Amino acid sequence: MSQINRTISAALVAFVMTACGSSEEEAKRPPPTKVEDTVFGDMVATKDRAKQGAEQAMEQRQKELEEAMKKQEQQ
Repeated sequence: MSQINRTISAALVAFVMTACGSSEEEAKRPPPTKVEDTVFGDMVATKDRAKQGAEQAMEQRQKELEEAMKKQEQQ
């Protein structure tokens, strides 16, 4: 095995060992912060408000169409 291959192999082993970590470290970590409590919270809230507004508009339009259909049936 050449010196370059040994160096690359050693680097890969070190990388894999570092990337794996231990479960003890994960147990000590605090739970992740809720998205709503981060700087992205406004974007999430805006998306939710837009979704609610679209649903309300769709429901209103459906009611209007149903009323128009009832009027057409009565005539």
